[in-house]
Amino acid sequence: MTKDPITNIILTRYCNSVNIQASINDVALDFMELPGVPRDGKQVVEGVRVLTHEHARLMAELLAKTLDKNNKILDSSE
Repeated sequence: MTKDPITNIILTRYCNSVNIQASINDVALDFMELPGVPRDGKQVVEGVRVLTHEHARLMAELLAKTLDKNNKILDSSE
């Protein structure tokens, strides 16, 4: 048996919008698909919520590193 976990993505959601709310205790990142879908006479926007300061911090660091790496690759190809 391997010590490293194997990723098994069981759900992929398309998201084209994010709403960020922060308080002293929590950060809520709501990734949503706009404009939503009509349901029972209302426009329903489905999404995924990521919580906690730690998760938000880790996500921000990973996004910054990934974008920086991709920008360096793009810059070197010009």
